[in-house]
Amino acid sequence: MGKKEETDSKKALDIVLRHQADVAEAEERVAYLQGVVEQQQGIIADAKSYVTNVPELMAKRENLLADFVLGHGNQDAIDTLDKEIAAAREELSKHTTRATSVTADAKQTIAGLKRKLEATREDLSELQSQTPSVIDSFLMIEAERLGAEYVDAALVTAEKHRQLLAMDALIVKHNNHERSKSIRGLYNMELHLPLFRLNCHRRHDNPNRREDQLYRAKETQLYDEVRTAAVDQERERITNLGVNL
Repeated sequence: MGKKEETDSKKALDIVLRHQADVAEAEERVAYLQGVVEQQQGIIADAKSYVTNVPELMAKRENLLADFVLGHGNQDAIDTLDKEIAAAREELSKHTTRATSVTADAKQTIAGLKRKLEATREDLSELQSQTPSVIDSFLMIEAERLGAEYVDAALVTAEKHRQLLAMDALIVKHNNHERSKSIRGLYNMELHLPLFRLNCHRRHDNPNRREDQLYRAKETQLYDEVRTAAVDQERERITNLGVNL
């Protein structure tokens, strides 16, 4: 594998991881803003949840007045109740004033938060729309890296296959023992190493092969010039080891 494929693969991985981190950050930002909006909505709900006892006190005063007119009540009870009603009304007034202010601030805060939330959602949507192309780009670059490794390994395999076929020819020619002469099996002559639709494989196209083949060996090529040359090379290698063939 070349340094270019390795460098491209690392860069592509960095891009994917950075993109995923950006998406996760945007998702967290959306969730956070939604949470803050809900908090503000809770503040409004709390402000509106105050219950005053003024109506009950007023109903009690009405009963006392009725009793007083009928000669069963006294002014002291009415005066005491009036003080309680005044205090309740003052508390209600304070709460109403405070609730109005709190609610107004909360509503304005929610309006601002929702604008930020919408903008963040748009950012998230944009990032998510880029995810397929980012992943696809990474996968293709990773395929190029693997494709380069594949070519390196396949070319080694093809060369060893060629050498074994050449060695088989030498064994058959010089066999002088009882074992079956050839080391080949039924399909040893048929080796196909395909090319893939990758940029790094295009330079290995050969007009003498199908466009999807890196290496091809068939029975009909048993005595072609390439195999003959391979036999000669193996004979020379063995001879250089000191073996007389």
